[in-house]
Amino acid sequence: MTIASLLRTAKRHIGVALLVAIVTGLLGGLFVSLTSKSTTQASATVTLVPTSTMPTDVNAQQNMSQLVSSAIELFSTPRVQVPASESVSPTIPLIDLQRRLVVKSGSQSLIALVTFSDEDPARAEQVLKASIDAFQKELAGAPFQGDVMSIDMGTVTYDTQTEEGPGLLMAIASGIAVGVLLGLTYLVVRILLDSRIWVAADIADLTDDSVIAVIDGSNRAEAARLLAHDVDYLAPGHGPRTIGFGGLTTAGPAAGIARAVADELAVSHRTTLVDLDLSGRPLGDANPGAADVISQRVGLAAALNGTDDGVRLLSAGGPVPNPVELAGNDGVGSLLQEVGQGSDWALVTVAPLLASGAGSLVARRLDAFVLVVEAGAATRPQLREALAIIESGSVPLAGIALVAAS
Repeated sequence: MTIASLLRTAKRHIGVALLVAIVTGLLGGLFVSLTSKSTTQASATVTLVPTSTMPTDVNAQQNMSQLVSSAIELFSTPRVQVPASESVSPTIPLIDLQRRLVVKSGSQSLIALVTFSDEDPARAEQVLKASIDAFQKELAGAPFQGDVMSIDMGTVTYDTQTEEGPGLLMAIASGIAVGVLLGLTYLVVRILLDSRIWVAADIADLTDDSVIAVIDGSNRAEAARLLAHDVDYLAPGHGPRTIGFGGLTTAGPAAGIARAVADELAVSHRTTLVDLDLSGRPLGDANPGAADVISQRVGLAAALNGTDDGVRLLSAGGPVPNPVELAGNDGVGSLLQEVGQGSDWALVTVAPLLASGAGSLVARRLDAFVLVVEAGAATRPQLREALAIIESGSVPLAGIALVAAS
């Protein structure tokens, strides 16, 4: 894809991407605002006081440090945590309490900072005080008290801090930031995945073949008139000429254009509309038809039907067990030659090129072929494949018609 085609694809999806960003941002912001609650962190600074009757030598200091470390580790034992968890109703699961009760102490420090967080300020303070009381009770027992060395509780300083949740505007702003990120992600993914053909410029990125018509619901009749007026440019020459119309994967759009152009040509020319899509039969199921003439079961005159617009119609006929085999029959060329003898123009519908090999087998026998691409349905890989079939099959491509998706 070229930069221009990437920009065109981005332009097609930017509206949805913005909508995704805005809606996601607002909903996300409101959700965060409604679900976010303030959190209270109760903290206690605990000072331990060691005493010793031993000489102040190195061994005594090491013993004291080990004893202090063991004392602080009491906060992580069930003897302290269970009373703390049961101090409030409902009780706090021990796993939850272990996550929210945090004890920090430096190496060889006699000071410990104990914190507990909860949405309820009173609950946070109560659990913290219960843990300190349980710690003090355990500290009073052996092995932390003795004749030679002991650890006592010193001062305890309590503090409480409340962290408010994000305000409504801040939550919405955060949500919008996330929404913008999601919107951009959506846009990038759509650009990378959207290989569909929408406009004539998408075709121009892939081939130098001309887009001879861009047809939508509002200009279908006018486009048919212009194609009929310029039909000599599609198949230059003298005498009867045959022009085929075929799509990529579906037959309907191509058959519709062929019928509309035939109606316009019939005003001033002898025109025959031939359905050689022997499996799809987009022009109807009337019998006998082209398949019967090719197989020499009936003559051309018996298979032709007139229309109110003065167009001679040769339906597909059949049924045909093997359309590809019949399309390669020399009888197809004989049929087209015989149709041309009684017509100024013969417009032929062929099977979609990517759906059946019969399409290219018929198209190569024509004076000109118009490839019909359905906007919004056809993809770039499909068009590349069809153009490769046209080139390898020596199909006389006159141009490409881009038709709005039906």
